[in-house]
Amino acid sequence: DLGKRIARRLKAPYVEAKTRVFPDGESKITFGRIPKNSIVLVVQSTYPPVDTNLLQALSIISEASKSSSKVYAVIPYMGYARQDKQFLSGEIITLSIVAKMIKMAGAKKAIFVDMHSKTGLNHFKIPKENVSAIPELAKYFKKMKLKNALVVSPDMGGSLRAKKFAGL
Repeated sequence: DLGKRIARRLKAPYVEAKTRVFPDGESKITFGRIPKNSIVLVVQSTYPPVDTNLLQALSIISEASKSSSKVYAVIPYMGYARQDKQFLSGEIITLSIVAKMIKMAGAKKAIFVDMHSKTGLNHFKIPKENVSAIPELAKYFKKMKLKNALVVSPDMGGSLRAKKFAGL
């Protein structure tokens, strides 16, 4: 739905990716023809199931990069974003690996929505942008005219976003 809305807003053609998941969990993706040499926005969240949606995003980016040298990954939810640094000895910084895979698949730019931390963005060695949904969410909740609303954060890392949201 987000991809369709973005295409409509940009007055650009929308190319639907059709996904079929086999009983073993394997995905098969097909989509229509991508206009040659155009800017292609691949809109794919890595919301759970994270691994499945990440692999689908990488597959679509890879296939789109065969038709265009300007493939941008638009990722509303970036799975593995909390694994952006080593907290305990021996932990893998998985976001670093994911960032490399997105680049290797052919993305020339990545656009995220409220990435978990600025540290996470540093793992991406392609142009990147972190946009915030907080103003739009605040506008939505203001319309509800809630009394004595309380804004909380699930952890210290989200406290700044919660404060920003509460202040709007």
